[in-house]
Amino acid sequence: METHIKKIGLPLLFLCLFFSNFLVAGEVNLSVAKKHVTEVEASVANMLINTDKKIFVLDVRSKAEYDQGHISGAVLIPKELLVENIFENKIYPEINKGITPRSMQAIIVYSKDGNDGLLAGYALKKKDFNFIFNIRGGFQSWQATSLNIETN
Repeated sequence: METHIKKIGLPLLFLCLFFSNFLVAGEVNLSVAKKHVTEVEASVANMLINTDKKIFVLDVRSKAEYDQGHISGAVLIPKELLVENIFENKIYPEINKGITPRSMQAIIVYSKDGNDGLLAGYALKKKDFNFIFNIRGGFQSWQATSLNIETN
């Protein structure tokens, strides 16, 4: 009986340790992203967008979420596709028209709740984009503040 437990116990222990490290690593990524990406309130992001027309507004949600409502002028590149499309944007040409940010251009990133925006912003930082702002609370915060929304 004891040998049987050892045979099952060791692989099970390994799996538990492996998955717990994976989950902790995900949390670490978010905490690391918070150290490298500036978070702004939705009202501040709105002021920046209205003040400087050169700001690049990046929506990293899904197309379905984008179609339900988005910030005016936002370019859609879902987080999963961001890294391979940030320099040459060929996805959703009817929305994006191939627009990509320049490395010295300010970028306001947003996701549904802000977390994916932080991770996307951090990915952009690692690609040498320097001026990244994430909307704290994401599009949910934007909506709660009753700011302008476009729909498709």
